[in-house]
Amino acid sequence: HDDAGRKARREMVDDLGIDDELVITLSEFTTEICTDVEMEDLLAADFYHAAFERAYGGWFKTKAKPLPTMRELKTAPCSRTKPYQDYFKTQRLGTFDKITVGRAVADLCAEMSSASAVGTDTLAKFALLFEMIRVRMATPV
Repeated sequence: HDDAGRKARREMVDDLGIDDELVITLSEFTTEICTDVEMEDLLAADFYHAAFERAYGGWFKTKAKPLPTMRELKTAPCSRTKPYQDYFKTQRLGTFDKITVGRAVADLCAEMSSASAVGTDTLAKFALLFEMIRVRMATPV
């Protein structure tokens, strides 16, 4: 439910003829104050930070800088990635790459012995997402 997501939704509905009611966007997981939502926003803050540490730990070592703690990052109520983007900008570290962190999220998930490590809130959000997908895929077109 960001610019890219809204564009993809329009293309699915307008260009591909997919019924608007079948398209799921992350707006269905948000409050009214959050206008832009990304997949990362479904993840618990501490789990995302663990993935950030994994993704960027070596890079920060090469820069001889400590990894920022969650307390050092400005909070953003509607965005999991914005605090990291802002930190990179204010510290003049270049561009924060959320795809690199996304790969670390996938690696952490693959290594987990228990799904509870991602947090109950994260599990609940993804369970809802998968249920929505299941229901809409079962809907006759």
